[in-house]
Amino acid sequence: MRNKGFAGALAFLHSPPVAYGATSFAAAALHNIFITYYVLLFLSVYEMDEQSFYQAQVIFMLWNSVNDPLAGWWLDLASPGARLGRKLTAISVGGALWALSFLLLFFPPPSFLPLGLFFFISLCLYDTFFSLVLVAHASLLPDLALSTVDRTVCNSYSSAGSLIGSSSVFFSHIFWKGTNLTNFRIYLVVVVAVALYSFGVITKGVIGKDKRVGADCSEKEACKAGPHPSLATMLGQLLRHRNFLIFVAINFIQVLNCHFNSNFLTLFVMYFVGPHRGALLVPLILTAVSLMPHALVLALARHIPARGLHWVVAALFRIKLAIAVGGWLAGYAHWWLVVLFIVLNKVFNEAICRHGNLVVADLVDEDMALNSRRVSASSVVYGVNAFFTKPGQSIAPMSGWFLLRALSVSVEQQAGVAGAGVSGVQADPGGETIVDAFARWVASFSGGVEMPAESTNTDVMSMGRPEAVFAVMVFVPFLCAVCQMALWSLFDLKGDKLKKVRLLRRNLEVDADACSLEAQ
Repeated sequence: MRNKGFAGALAFLHSPPVAYGATSFAAAALHNIFITYYVLLFLSVYEMDEQSFYQAQVIFMLWNSVNDPLAGWWLDLASPGARLGRKLTAISVGGALWALSFLLLFFPPPSFLPLGLFFFISLCLYDTFFSLVLVAHASLLPDLALSTVDRTVCNSYSSAGSLIGSSSVFFSHIFWKGTNLTNFRIYLVVVVAVALYSFGVITKGVIGKDKRVGADCSEKEACKAGPHPSLATMLGQLLRHRNFLIFVAINFIQVLNCHFNSNFLTLFVMYFVGPHRGALLVPLILTAVSLMPHALVLALARHIPARGLHWVVAALFRIKLAIAVGGWLAGYAHWWLVVLFIVLNKVFNEAICRHGNLVVADLVDEDMALNSRRVSASSVVYGVNAFFTKPGQSIAPMSGWFLLRALSVSVEQQAGVAGAGVSGVQADPGGETIVDAFARWVASFSGGVEMPAESTNTDVMSMGRPEAVFAVMVFVPFLCAVCQMALWSLFDLKGDKLKKVRLLRRNLEVDADACSLEAQ
């Protein structure tokens, strides 16, 4: 009985939906720690100068964009019979290399290597394998499941895996200590060991259960696939794909917003709450914002088949805007309201990100229909989407620091002008920049509000004036939500049009199968 129970549990673990979710578990366990700590590690612990930080981020931004379409092109370049097997290999082997590059990032740089160069090399290695695994994993979805229900089931297992994997952030903060990272690094080794096993599960979950894995490439496969277009040709086709371009613009904004939230979450909490209270709250907040988005995705899963994916995403954008407006109206006089805003803003933003793969899966179907492809180019579609959106990962920390510093200086000047005006000195209206005008408007809302007394002697105060920090924290998601709502209203791959696209894809696959039979 015990052996049967173990065998049953193993069979469940190796079932395709659970195996698909296991990769999400490993990815979440690694990437949530990375995105939470890498800026803090290099700027606060290693004390890297800001100029080197910006230079490395700019160069990394270029590689970060290019490697995704290259990964997608390499994955789709394989013959149709070998394509699925190549994706599984990319996840298992690439996942192991990703985990090792993750460890490299958090261990001290060698003495002969400048810190800025080590930062750049570590980021590029990490993102190379991160992109390979994520493109391969995401592009499996439209090929393994065609119906909305089946894709939602796979996405739900993926969210469940991410939910469990995200708990790594909670324990990471328990071990995190900027002055001594030994325990933190031991913990990371344990996380990597678990992730390595999880990356290998997907091959056992799909190999043997999908007849396309390891199929021989023959004349009938060539007939089914047709001539393989060049990367330039496929890029040109995607750039003429209206809904794809709309989603790319939306997703770029979303990537920018999500990484802005992740990079500055800990600093915002410590700034407005104070280090003593924040030391207790930060682990709880990090856990909440890591777990709750995936729970929200699972809760919304039943609404997608009933109301449609477009309706669910539109509702999330409206809630995101309402949270930003509510946060601005609430202000920062009460620390608990700031914490509530940070949590809600992060949760709903991450929930929007978790629905992105479902939207791209529909775009893969439309790409097949528009270009009469007999085999989907799912990896290239995901890779090109990442090519245009990945720069947001680097722009987010750079623009965030720039806005915080520029607006704080301008607010400081506004306060100085106001004080001088009492003595009869008038401000010169000429030459006022947009930042100055915004700063003057920000300052008008913040009179009389003081920061927690215990926070005034901490390093986070170097972020700038409290009203400026609060304005940046709230205004970024507000502006992003407004732009995304406007763009999403133009996205028309929904309802009857989506049904027609799915039917046309099925017909193309039936024609491809008929062609394969004739070639036999």
